[in-house]
Order: sequence, then C-alpha cells, then structure tokens
Amino acid sequence: MFSVKNQKAALVGAVAAYMVLVVFGNVIDSAANFSYVQHVLSMDTVLPHNTQKWRAVTNPELWRLAYVLILVYQLISAVWLTWATVRLIRSSAKDWALHRDFASGALVFTLLLWLVPFVIVGGEWFQMWQSSEWNGLTTCGRNFSMQGIVLLYLRTPDE
Repeated sequence: MFSVKNQKAALVGAVAAYMVLVVFGNVIDSAANFSYVQHVLSMDTVLPHNTQKWRAVTNPELWRLAYVLILVYQLISAVWLTWATVRLIRSSAKDWALHRDFASGALVFTLLLWLVPFVIVGGEWFQMWQSSEWNGLTTCGRNFSMQGIVLLYLRTPDE
C-alpha cells in the first residue's frame, strides 16, 4: 500500500533526485553554468540604460567563487535530501516526526537556495529579471514552488 508516509518519502526522494541531477549537470556542463553566473554578476545583458550597473561584479575570481559556493550549496542540499529520504523510508511510527523534521530542514535549506542567491541576489540585486538571455527566475520560481509544495505536504498531519 502506498501510505501517506510512503507518499511523503517518495516526494522528498524525487526532490533529492532532482537536486542530484542539478549538481551532476553543473559539474558535467560547468562551462555553460559558469557562464550563467558570469553574465548575471557582470550585468552585461541587462537593459542598456540601467542605472544600477554599478552593482556589477566583473572580477573572474569572484565569478568562480560564486559558482563554487552555489555548487557546494547544491551538493549539500542533494546529500541532505537523499539522507532525509533514506531516514523517512526506514523510520518507524515512533520516530517518524523526528525524521520528518530532518527532511523539512533539508527542504527549507533547498528553498533558500532558490530564494536567496537566485531570486534576491541574482534577480533583484543584479537585475537578472532584465536579461532576456540569462534570466533564470522562471526556473527558480518553478523549483521553489515544486519544493515548497512538497514541504507543505510533508508537514500536513498524517492519517
């Protein structure tokens, strides 16, 4: 039977699988993903008369640092979510709440990935929303929504 607890574990596992693929893609196609960080931080594709271009970061070492920090954050997220899934699957009724809290922490950690560096820093500070080429806000919104819904379902009372 596909119990509510198994459904919740499966959804957390699906988010874990997604994050593993995100990390894999960023490692395998690092040139394209690094270009994304470079263009967003350098603000070279925002509207031409943007008065906020003084915020641009044009130092390649800072681009690399940002890329590595994002990748490390994604890796931690993928590992945490994977471990949370294992814990949920193995949990007994007695320790379910503890493991659900652990999984909730992993999901909140992942939600912060999309919200802070991408939406707040990239989207607003570096005006990524103005770029027709390097605007990742739609993807971030999709990820945030998907993972937020999983978190909400995980936190609903079990039958």
